[in-house]
Amino acid sequence: MLKIAYPLHQIPGSSHHAAIDRISNEFRIFLKRQPVDRIGVFEHFWNDTYRTWQEKGFIQPGESYEDHFGYDLELFWPFNLVADIDFIPQTVEETEETILQRDGNGALLRRHKLHDSTPEHVDFLVKDRQGWEEYAGRY
Repeated sequence: MLKIAYPLHQIPGSSHHAAIDRISNEFRIFLKRQPVDRIGVFEHFWNDTYRTWQEKGFIQPGESYEDHFGYDLELFWPFNLVADIDFIPQTVEETEETILQRDGNGALLRRHKLHDSTPEHVDFLVKDRQGWEEYAGRY
């Protein structure tokens, strides 16, 4: 069975990257808006899940979810959505459990160091049109 294979976000301990070269028959039919006999198979897990499953021997080091489970689609994100692409994140505060950093969009984000999570959005430099002109307008 063929599948969509895109550059995948880095899996810990893996160099798994593939080209856009394959697409499953199910997705070809779906994209043509024709009736299908099943939906395409895809799921996304936190990196913590991958590490735990690897530690328990459920998945081999460097093995992708797509290959292991036979997904029809891989996660793909080719875009860098940062206003200042040369910006190096600035650490504002760091504790044993979290790190607070300003990113290239002027956002102040708190991330957990002990587990995966969605970052807490603490503050933004751009809050109105004037902030946009001062910060993002130069890009």
